[in-house]
Amino acid sequence: AEQLREGNYSRFGASRLADGICFTFEGEKDSDCAIRLYEKRKNKDMPCVYRDIPVPKEFCIGAVRSVCVTGLDTAQYDYNYVIDRKVVVDPYARRIIGREKWADYSRRDVHYEVRSGFDFSEFDWKGDHCPEIPETDMVLYKLHVRGFTKDGGVTGRNKGTFAAIAEKIPYLKDLGVTTVELMPAYEFEELVPPKHEEHPMDFEGWAPQAVAGYQMMQQKEYEEKEKELPGINFWGYGSGDYFAPKASYSSGGSPSAEMKEMIRSLHAAGLECVMEMSFDAQVNPNYIVEVLRYWVLEYHVDGFHLLCSQTAVASVICDVLLRRTKIFALGFPAEAWEQTGGYPHLYVYNDDFLYAARKLINHQDGNLVEYLNQQKKQHPQIGFVNYFANNNGFTLADTFSYVT
Repeated sequence: AEQLREGNYSRFGASRLADGICFTFEGEKDSDCAIRLYEKRKNKDMPCVYRDIPVPKEFCIGAVRSVCVTGLDTAQYDYNYVIDRKVVVDPYARRIIGREKWADYSRRDVHYEVRSGFDFSEFDWKGDHCPEIPETDMVLYKLHVRGFTKDGGVTGRNKGTFAAIAEKIPYLKDLGVTTVELMPAYEFEELVPPKHEEHPMDFEGWAPQAVAGYQMMQQKEYEEKEKELPGINFWGYGSGDYFAPKASYSSGGSPSAEMKEMIRSLHAAGLECVMEMSFDAQVNPNYIVEVLRYWVLEYHVDGFHLLCSQTAVASVICDVLLRRTKIFALGFPAEAWEQTGGYPHLYVYNDDFLYAARKLINHQDGNLVEYLNQQKKQHPQIGFVNYFANNNGFTLADTFSYVT
């Protein structure tokens, strides 16, 4: 039978101990908290069966709740947290259940429900090490896992997956690429449900029939909106489940193992793997550091292109574990520019070069001095990413067509 005891507050998420599973999460002592265990379904038509395990209030330090559940067979369950009757997906979940199929519109029937999944699998890295390509030799190639591999010689079920990136390594090598940058490849919600706009009305002075008629009209609009297909967040920017690789980018089986195999194959070919990470401005910088540490330690990721607040960037570059991890950002705090010595791993990633180059080559208020100033930018500790095109705006083909 399952039993409870106080857990380990130092490690968030679900972790496996010798005698059970430890769940650690943010939850105030005054909140009613529980672990919701969902019985795994063999098919999506089966009814949802779950039970809650209340977390005792005394299992709390600060605003952190932690409980160890002994006798729990994780192969039989998925989980979420319930905090004051609100169901919450574990922000530290290593696997997300419910988005295995890309753009699965049938998920509307279960209100796009997702669950936290257990993943305690081990992986043999076979002596893998990061290539650490020097700045002077680096050629960065940014791609979308699904979009890049849906055609171009990839066949079978590997299309649109991490496994397909491994298949494309010879092509990338032929291009002279040294560093592959993945657009968001962690879990995110690609289905964007239609928005229902509320129109508050003051019904004072209205006849009852008029009020009823207006409400019926609003209900009809709501029902019509519900019939619309969701939009697609193809790129993946916005909030996400940052500790889990995107399940729909897997050809089947374990998303974590397939992504690790891809990175191991890139490293074996002398290529680096950089992940683009998009965080809302209100995300705690300490959490962001935890996320990046996890991907470095667990997935051997070589670098990160950060889309986040400057406060978070400052926290990241101060972390000693990330001292040799390549960090790309729009800019860095003054103290980063003033540092001397150490391994150069910071890169400014903005559009300064792009606009100077485009203005020059399309003869629209461009000048050679501005362009050359961008080309000659150098710093002993901080590098610069220079590009003519990216995913925000003209593609390289569009740029060529436009200027010619």
